[in-house]
Amino acid sequence: MKEDKYKQEHGNFSEYSSQSGSLGTTRSQEEFNTTSSVDITSILAIEELGDVEAGDVHKHLEETQASSDKQPIVESRDREEELKVKRSNQLSRHDIIEEPGAEFFTNVNTKNNNYLINLREDDDPALDPLSSQQQIASKNNFGDDNLIKDDDLFKVPDDNSEGSSRAADDFEYVDREASIISPALTDPTGEWSGFFTTDSVPIAKEVEDKTEDNFISETTAVATKVSPQSKPPFYKNRRFHFYFILTFAILFLGICCIIVWATLPTQEPGITPVTLAPATNLVESPVSEETSDMLDQFMQLVGEANLAVDGSPYQNAASWVIDKDPLQLSPKAGNLAQRFILALFYFSTSARRPWRSCNPPAENETAVCMFDRIVAVDPVRKYVPVPKVRWLTERSECEWAGVKCDNNGQVVRLSIMGQDILSTLPSSIMLLPSLQVISFSVNEFYGTLPKELADLRRIINVELQYNMFTGHIPSEWWRSTSPRMLNLERNLLSGSIPTEVGLLTEMQNLYLSENNISGKIPTEIGNAKNLIFLRWSQNYLTGTIPSEVGKLTSLKEMWFLKNELTGALPSELGSISAIQSLRLNHNSFHGTIPEEHYAMINLDKWDIYDCNFTGTISTKIGNLAKLEKYRIRRNNFHGTIPSELGGLGSLSSVWMHENNFSKPIPRELCRLNIDIFMDCDLNDEGPLNECYFDCCVDSGTPRAACFDR
Repeated sequence: MKEDKYKQEHGNFSEYSSQSGSLGTTRSQEEFNTTSSVDITSILAIEELGDVEAGDVHKHLEETQASSDKQPIVESRDREEELKVKRSNQLSRHDIIEEPGAEFFTNVNTKNNNYLINLREDDDPALDPLSSQQQIASKNNFGDDNLIKDDDLFKVPDDNSEGSSRAADDFEYVDREASIISPALTDPTGEWSGFFTTDSVPIAKEVEDKTEDNFISETTAVATKVSPQSKPPFYKNRRFHFYFILTFAILFLGICCIIVWATLPTQEPGITPVTLAPATNLVESPVSEETSDMLDQFMQLVGEANLAVDGSPYQNAASWVIDKDPLQLSPKAGNLAQRFILALFYFSTSARRPWRSCNPPAENETAVCMFDRIVAVDPVRKYVPVPKVRWLTERSECEWAGVKCDNNGQVVRLSIMGQDILSTLPSSIMLLPSLQVISFSVNEFYGTLPKELADLRRIINVELQYNMFTGHIPSEWWRSTSPRMLNLERNLLSGSIPTEVGLLTEMQNLYLSENNISGKIPTEIGNAKNLIFLRWSQNYLTGTIPSEVGKLTSLKEMWFLKNELTGALPSELGSISAIQSLRLNHNSFHGTIPEEHYAMINLDKWDIYDCNFTGTISTKIGNLAKLEKYRIRRNNFHGTIPSELGGLGSLSSVWMHENNFSKPIPRELCRLNIDIFMDCDLNDEGPLNECYFDCCVDSGTPRAACFDR
């Protein structure tokens, strides 16, 4: 009955059993469950009893339990210190006799619960508060198997034994090397060191339950166990660390591959990539005497620092000449430096993408190629294939596509037009001493213009139109006296025309149209007396046309259209008798047309439309016998249209609409088989321009277009 009542109130313990061997201890443990708590003071009271008989232990513990329910709760720390002092005093009253082999047991029977505490194996039995007979009786009651030896602390009865245990939630496993938490088992004097011998034992541990009011709740005894087979958290596992680092490395490598792949230049359709073997570092590698002589020559041309850069165009060119050139020139070959410079030019201009045609031969390709020669740019580009020799082949460099040499085998012309080259302009071409013509138009050269170009003493033509050059025109270029033609049209150049333009005394063709050049036209332009073609249209030039242009007596073309020029036209223009094309349209000029301009007898194209000119058309226009296009649209001309205009037999196009002429078109002009654009109503009050039979139609085909103002 007591057992059933006890189990109902407190639950059951699961039995812990252990076996000891000569070489070690093997223990099997089963889970235990408890539902009630035992006051730790009940256990501590065992040591306070001193020589009290074992039969009175149970009674004493009940009294202690009952009194503790009535007494106020005190802080556990103070209680621990008090019990330590008492226990120390108690132990000091006994003369400890160490006798090997003696076993000391304390039998505590509290509410039918049996606890055997093994204090020390070799302690004197005289210290045992229980008599030897009581120890024997304990053995008889519990049996030898129930006795706790060196490796056990508690013997907990199973579910079938009388009594029960505390709730399992009040117990936990701790390692034998951990400090004893229970004040009753604390050894402040160090006499009990080495008491525990097992790997995992249940011991009493005090747990404090603090309330929000900072009071200490009644203490409970907790059994603690750490299983040798317990595993650390997964994130502390070495295998987890290894796989985590491996996964991170794989992800990082994958991201790097994606970035590299995304930054690779895309291959344009129709262009075959050229694959050349990587160059070796010839500067640092051991080389033969012959190779060393070649490298010395290359270093004198481009510098040692450039050749030392791995994978640079300089190193690739040197490696090709020394190791891969089918000709295998000797250091004493007269064209060694020239062949190296041309190879350097190719590697520099094809670093980002190959040329449109005639690249070095790939596998199974011959030295012969079809070179795409550009023949038209606007409105679309047109090419005509012509047979040429590929670059970097066994053939002479003078035969490579776009290369021309003189009778001495010296390169005098480089003409690589329309090959879709995307690169800066290599300054290495300035190392060709006999170079006279540079023609790299209709490509995608970018960057600034190299000032070294002015050092070419024999240069005649520089054609870099239809590219993407930026920045100012180098001042050194304006002081060079050798060029005859400078074509920089359709780039992105900026800046202004410097006064040094007057130093170009040998310049004949100066093309700067369709850039971002601003400022005024310097008066020094009159000193460039050999100018023949002057095209500065579609820029941002301001101011007036200086009268000094009248000194350019050899000028055949003057194109200043689509700028921001103002003022009246200088009469000195009429002294340029050789001029053939005068295009000044789309500016903000004003005033009348000077009579001297009608003396330009070789003029065949006269465009002054979309300006603000006023006045009348002089009858001297009949002197311009070679005039083909006369376009004066959208001005403020008035008066009559001179009949002498109809006497110009070369006339093919006339734009005279959107002006203020007052009389009809002369019949002499109507009889010409030309395109005529006139206003249908010459003014608001005058008669309509009679566009009838003999003037405006010919066999039913209109020859004139009428415009309503």
